[in-house]
Amino acid sequence: MRRLLALAVGTGLVFGALALAPARAQDKPAMALDARHVINAMVLSLRSKEIDPKIIPVQFSDVARSQLAEVGFAFDGFFFLQARLAVYEAIEDAPNSRKIVGHLVFQDVGNRRIILGFVATYSVEANRIVVWEATTGTVTPDTPTVAWYVLPSEILPPGFFTQNGHAQILEFATEYALGALDPLAMATPGNYTIVGFALDRLAEGDSLEFTATITGQDPVALYTANFNGWYIGAFSGAFAPADLGPGLQLSALLATAELRAFGAAVPIATLAAMPANPYKPAPAP
Repeated sequence: MRRLLALAVGTGLVFGALALAPARAQDKPAMALDARHVINAMVLSLRSKEIDPKIIPVQFSDVARSQLAEVGFAFDGFFFLQARLAVYEAIEDAPNSRKIVGHLVFQDVGNRRIILGFVATYSVEANRIVVWEATTGTVTPDTPTVAWYVLPSEILPPGFFTQNGHAQILEFATEYALGALDPLAMATPGNYTIVGFALDRLAEGDSLEFTATITGQDPVALYTANFNGWYIGAFSGAFAPADLGPGLQLSALLATAELRAFGAAVPIATLAAMPANPYKPAPAP
């Protein structure tokens, strides 16, 4: 992970710089049962689900419960993909207490992803685990995934980008975006709209910027919209699909809170050829 994510947990604890790459099997220790119980309880709480104490013997303090409620995001439609535990340690002068630090990863059917960093402190008692504090925050990956789609402009209804949410726009694009084209169609100019989708939710304070560059000209900022941390960028114009690359390139740039202080952004994705629509099979030869 690129940078530190500060999460206040009453003790001024700061955590971050947690690698998103999965550990090799031989390097990955088994997760302690108490940590697994706490993580499962956190996931259920974030999803507003009941916790059965007979299965998951975890109880949240009022403070921890309110901290989890502050996430302010409904996880409906997202399934819990995995937990990545980076820190598991006893708390000094409290032998039955633990601190855990890591990531929770959620994903929906459109391959949109949420990475939550978390810090939790808890005590292990005879018949239950009491979580005293549980703080979470969205983490921006080093290189958010960007998916590109090309649509005929005439099929976009009025208010398409302002009257729909990120998931609805993405669903429309996957259904109606162009798939593989024959050489004649590739060379034929038309009115097209290219939409770039961030599939990772960005942390508050971070953003994506989208630009278009026509050969011989300076980059031009594109229409960009932020849907609760998910970004899209859109470019509309008259061109032939074959122009993508030789005459027209689109770019997505990540502007983190730290980089913005220096007026900088990092390129993370470039469209320099007609993108494939993975939801449409290539035509038979």
